[in-house]
Amino acid sequence: MSNYQLYKKQQVAVVLEIDSPSFIEEKYQLIEQGFERIGDVVQAKNKTEALKHTNQVNIDSLSEFATSHLFVSCIVVLGAIASYFRFS
Repeated sequence: MSNYQLYKKQQVAVVLEIDSPSFIEEKYQLIEQGFERIGDVVQAKNKTEALKHTNQVNIDSLSEFATSHLFVSCIVVLGAIASYFRFS
């Protein structure tokens, strides 16, 4: 397994192998072009697997975010309804 880091700019994603001798140079070239590092270091068999893993982590994070915000919204609405009936 190798270590990979994902960099992204708009719709373009580049996966770099951290253990590569050219990693530092490639990383700085991407940053100079406006790419941003996305996520943590990923251990994977290859670049394709590293990208799949990063995408799955992002999907899971978005799902957790949406679920937690939906729960909070429901609590706020229920609280407002309870307050309305309490003071009516």
